[in-house]
Amino acid sequence: MKYAVVADVHIWNHKRHGGALVRGINLRAQLCLDVLREAVRVANSEQARLIVAGDLVDSAGPIQPQLAAAIRQTLVQAWQGCRIIPGNHDMTADNDASLEIYETVGRNILTAQGINFCDQKPDICTMSFDCDMFHDTIRIRDVGLLVGHFGVYDDTFPPYLRSSKEAKHVDVLFAYMKERNIRCMMLGDWHGRRTWQRDGMTVMQVGALCPTGWDNPGGLGYGTVALWDTETQELTWRELPGPRFCTVRSADEEAQTIEEANRRGHKLFLRRYFDGERPVAPEGVEAYEAIPIAVEIAATYARACAREAGTIERQVTVDALVSEWLASAATPTDEAQVLQQKIKEYLGS
Repeated sequence: MKYAVVADVHIWNHKRHGGALVRGINLRAQLCLDVLREAVRVANSEQARLIVAGDLVDSAGPIQPQLAAAIRQTLVQAWQGCRIIPGNHDMTADNDASLEIYETVGRNILTAQGINFCDQKPDICTMSFDCDMFHDTIRIRDVGLLVGHFGVYDDTFPPYLRSSKEAKHVDVLFAYMKERNIRCMMLGDWHGRRTWQRDGMTVMQVGALCPTGWDNPGGLGYGTVALWDTETQELTWRELPGPRFCTVRSADEEAQTIEEANRRGHKLFLRRYFDGERPVAPEGVEAYEAIPIAVEIAATYARACAREAGTIERQVTVDALVSEWLASAATPTDEAQVLQQKIKEYLGS
């Protein structure tokens, strides 16, 4: 049996550069659906059961019924079935039932709440965001693959990421895997793809199937379908084209980024920082932002302040302030001063 694992799909009618709703679905939601359809196609071509390792949608709140129906119709095409692990964006409380609207008669699509084994032979174990494997003393043992939803870090990560309450150090995970006889972990939550290997064991942060914005920059490391073969216990993966959010600072870098995105089949959202005359939006991009270099300097300052604060919660709040400011800044110099004051006030609170 094979399993195809994706994570952090974050399907939603995102408003920024999302366009108008057409039958309840806007442009950015449609791009996310397109990537999910391709992931289902890969799973089918590998005769693999699909697992969504958390954050199928971007919010557990109300969703347009047309979008929910489109998600369900996409997942039902998975011939070997689909298990959805609730992530932090899918739920507002423990045992949240928000994802049950995607389940189907015959249980072809099943929400895997809590700790679950996928087959009678316990080769695969899934664990939702509200579970802590370190509190489980009996059940998670002697499995080839554990699929869950939490961040992973090592000593090279910045302090604000290492301070996240839900995240685990990779050394702790490898010790747990060795003691429990677990061969591989595939994890959602943090959006960049990373892999660690040690003594025949593998930990993989699968990365976001669909990046959510310029906080997920670049063309590589997203759109991952990870494949696990229970017979060979081999891990492989494919990277799918889809929405990508890139930042450039020159005309040459802009041209190279567009060429690379087109070659890989990505739908490019491009942010261009400039000094002097405002550049004209190029062809071949989904959306384009031209922002004066003074704005980038102020944003860099703001994020540096947040990193010094030392917690991921504050970093997220500061990123939100910066994004809101970037979307509304009219006069860069004056607005930069306003932003810096807001950051100082927030970090001082």
